[in-house]
Amino acid sequence: MWGKTTARLGAAIAGFVIASVATTASAAPWSPAGIWAFNESPNASTAFDTSGNGLNAAVGEDVNTGMTFNNRTYYNFPSEGAWGPPGHERLVLIPDSPELDPGVGMYRVAIVFRTRAGGVNIIQKGQSNTYGGFWKIETHNGLATCLFRGSNDESSGVGSGSRVDDGQWHKVVCTRFPDRVVMRVDGEVTDTRYHVSGSVSNTKYLAIGGKPECGGSVGCDYYIGDIDYVRITTR
Repeated sequence: MWGKTTARLGAAIAGFVIASVATTASAAPWSPAGIWAFNESPNASTAFDTSGNGLNAAVGEDVNTGMTFNNRTYYNFPSEGAWGPPGHERLVLIPDSPELDPGVGMYRVAIVFRTRAGGVNIIQKGQSNTYGGFWKIETHNGLATCLFRGSNDESSGVGSGSRVDDGQWHKVVCTRFPDRVVMRVDGEVTDTRYHVSGSVSNTKYLAIGGKPECGGSVGCDYYIGDIDYVRITTR
């Protein structure tokens, strides 16, 4: 009898320890990979990373920095030149860094923006033909969409469900887990896609404002509108 009781007690303790470890792991904090507040003054050429990782960005000369309204400071990506020749003048570019590659882990991108453009690229690392996969957030038919495509061409994408090209500020958060991708818009979950996206790791810029490699049959899809901040975290 005592032997059975001891065995049950041992199993219960073991189960408690395993559950505690799992709970602790799932509650682990997100760590900042890069934070760009876009609070720089007018005519700034550098967007500073405040995460502590030193991932400062080069700001293209056609991007309007130091824009302010209602205690908010932001960058403006104007419509002028959005259909011009390929170039980096309209982009904010962060050099490649391991912190910016999702790999197979948990990865979250949060961005606050407002636009009236229904089909533009907002932020991405890599493009559809990039070796190692890519990820991006864009507007498509007025909806915000987020896509992760791994090096094995497996992909998982989510959408906002309702239009975000209404000229109002929206916060879009896209989170990639090993088995799913989740989108939140203004604090509400709008879509969850249960599908693995494989490993995403490339040597490209993190580009804000359009495609850094475009021209010919590849459209630049330059962003038109305002961006308040970008925050990338991992766990």
